[in-house]
Amino acid sequence: MCIHILKDLGIGAVLNTAQGNMTDWSYVNTKASYYQNTGIQFLGIPAIDLKHYPINTHFKETCDFIESVLKKKGRVLVHCVQGISSKRFIGPNEGFTEQLIELNDQVHGGAKGSPKA
Repeated sequence: MCIHILKDLGIGAVLNTAQGNMTDWSYVNTKASYYQNTGIQFLGIPAIDLKHYPINTHFKETCDFIESVLKKKGRVLVHCVQGISSKRFIGPNEGFTEQLIELNDQVHGGAKGSPKA
């Protein structure tokens, strides 16, 4: 990530959802130290894009991080290892989708009409 481009775009925080070492095929090797003294906040989580990965263990931490930045009118760049699309939507795998549905049901009390996997 080019710090100058991030700053030009007004990005105040980066959430790396594939935190890890470059030697691992499924991780992106950016760390908090890369953004140190830049004014850009950083959070890295070691999620793997596999159906059985418990992504829900990171929901609270990532939501709190994003919310804290948005409350200050900041912008957050969220990326993963395969984040190469320029589209403005996500396509989580089946396991992640099921966990997101469970989170939605918890937050909204299992509201009628919530999608089922």
